[in-house]
Amino acid sequence: MERRKFEQRFWAKVQKAADNECWLWLGRKMEDGRYGRLGCSLAHRRSFEISVGPIPPGLCVMHSCDNGLCVNPHHLSIGTHRDNMLDKCRKGRDNRASLSPETVIAIRRARASGEKIKAIAARFGCSVFTAYTAATGQSFAWLSDSDLPGKSV
Repeated sequence: MERRKFEQRFWAKVQKAADNECWLWLGRKMEDGRYGRLGCSLAHRRSFEISVGPIPPGLCVMHSCDNGLCVNPHHLSIGTHRDNMLDKCRKGRDNRASLSPETVIAIRRARASGEKIKAIAARFGCSVFTAYTAATGQSFAWLSDSDLPGKSV
């Protein structure tokens, strides 16, 4: 009975639409306003748990619609953090990254072949720090050569 009450309270905070449209979370939001919040949880994760089942430890709930306020279970799937980051890059949503995944791989290959970080930074038009963190895997840690189509080591 408790679960049913929780689900009723949850769905009362959702503006539902057709199955192929976003269902918007109307409750509290994270400080940046990009994701719905329900207590200490993200609303889309709770939607997935209610509609699909438990989320395996260490996995993310990803949005196919790229709308963080959407809680439509038809728009949600689970994946690793790496899956989520690749999806984000493929869709051009990585607005914080100054380098593309292809450039990061090229930087790593250049460093592995012995090229100096300063020269790499100059060649790719980024700071020495950006080139260093990309080359050493401190940034884009989730990215490997096999993530790029047609390219592997």
